[in-house]
This record gives sequence, structure tokens and C-alpha cells, in this order.
Amino acid sequence: MEGLCKNKISLALLLICLIGLARAQNAPDDYVKAHNAARAAVGLDTLDWDEGLADSAKNYANQRAGDCDLVHSNSGPGENLAMSPDGDLTAKLAVDQWVAEKADYDYKTNTCAPGKQCGHYTQVVWRDTGLVGCAKVQCAYGGSYVVCHYDPAGNSVGGRSPTITTTLNTCAAGKVCGHYTQVVWRNSVRLRCAKARCTNGGTFIGCNYDPRGNIVGQRPY
Repeated sequence: MEGLCKNKISLALLLICLIGLARAQNAPDDYVKAHNAARAAVGLDTLDWDEGLADSAKNYANQRAGDCDLVHSNSGPGENLAMSPDGDLTAKLAVDQWVAEKADYDYKTNTCAPGKQCGHYTQVVWRDTGLVGCAKVQCAYGGSYVVCHYDPAGNSVGGRSPTITTTLNTCAAGKVCGHYTQVVWRNSVRLRCAKARCTNGGTFIGCNYDPRGNIVGQRPY
């Protein structure tokens, strides 16, 4: 009898640990970190969690719990959906599904590869989006379903997901623009400047930036 009680206690503790682990993998911070990791990879500002968006995501997730179809609500916020027919879909796994579409996004043309989807990825990295809220429900047949809502919504017609609005990364013909691009270089965070009087009576100003900008193959912002 004593051994049976110990086994029951051990099983109960195991279930509590598993429930705690599942909750830990689907906390607001897990969704935010997964999104911000993808945004950091392309030099974008971080997203913040919003309870209002989380509530709207939860409301729609509850509506879809019966069938868990990947059908968008077409409501006001931006929206990403993910579904796993078996097993538990954690926050990171859901966001990883969307970020995997990066391989099918052509930045130069701002389009998805033929026959491919990339709108979930572009919403994750939409430059104007600042808030996110997500929710997960268990499907009636045992799978799991994740909804994330975004504000401002991304994927607007004529807009772009990255931080720059032109496919070119060059100065106008015969012009110099490297001073400007260093001033606005997204990775530069420290500045030190000095001024000196020239021997001819003029004034000379120099500024150093760290990390330095104007890296070949990179865009300023």
C-alpha cells in the first residue's frame, strides 16, 4: 500500500511538472522572443506583448477549436495561424513554421516564390508592426492551434516587410551618399565627435561610429 501511494505521488508530481513545462513553452515571453529573434536577423525593432491582441487571438482560436482549419478571421489586426494535427505546438515551433517561409520570400521583388506562401513570414518581420498577442487552444480531435494577432497589421498592399523601401542600395550616379548612410546605419549605436581649427582658418569636424557602417553587402536601415 505504501509503495502504491508513493507511485501515485510520483505520477502526480510528474503531471504537474509536464503541465508547468507546457505552460512555460507557451508563455507570452516565448512568443515575443521567437518573433524578435526573426526580426533581429533582419535588423528590425522588437515587438512588445499586448493583452488586447492576446484576447482577440484567444477569441478566434476558441471559434476554430472545433475544426482547427487554417482559415483567417479577416478582422482588423494582422494575423498568423499555425496548426499541429498531433502533439503540442509550442510558441517557438509555431513561429518557426512562419519564419521557415523566409526561404520563399524574394526581397528584391517583394513577392513570394511561385506557388509558395510567405505572408506569415512577412507579417513576423513587418517593419511597422510593434505589438503582438497570441493564444493556443487544443483542437477537438487532439491537435493544437495557435493564433497570433499583430498591430499595426502587416502585409498591406504596396507595403514591404523589410526596413527599406527600395530595391537599390546605391548612391545616385556621380553623387556621394556614404556620410548619410553612416548617420542612419541601423547597427551603429555609439558616437564620438571632435572639432579642430584648420591652419587655413577653416573648421574640421570628425565623427567616429561603433559599430561602423557602410558594410559592403549590407543595407543602412
